[in-house]
Amino acid sequence: MTPELDQLRALCLRLGAAPDQAETMARQLARRADQLMTARGWSREQALAHLLRLVTEGNAGVAPAGFEGGRPPTPDYSASADRTRHAGPEETGIDRPI
Repeated sequence: MTPELDQLRALCLRLGAAPDQAETMARQLARRADQLMTARGWSREQALAHLLRLVTEGNAGVAPAGFEGGRPPTPDYSASADRTRHAGPEETGIDRPI
């Protein structure tokens, strides 16, 4: 494991992750940093700073901008009643449950 992965793993452990989970999280953070460097043209430091801010804020219960949440919309099931009906055995040619 690289020194960077060791530091990321230690951070994840301090935030409460189990040891095997912390290692997985560290590898995912490093991989996502690589993706951000490519996609956004960021330096490794910028990418890791962004990800670490998200991780620590998320651990503290702070949602990132755009994910504040709120009451979810109420679904309208009235128009979907016909679409959710499942075909019976006589329509599928199956004469016994699977």
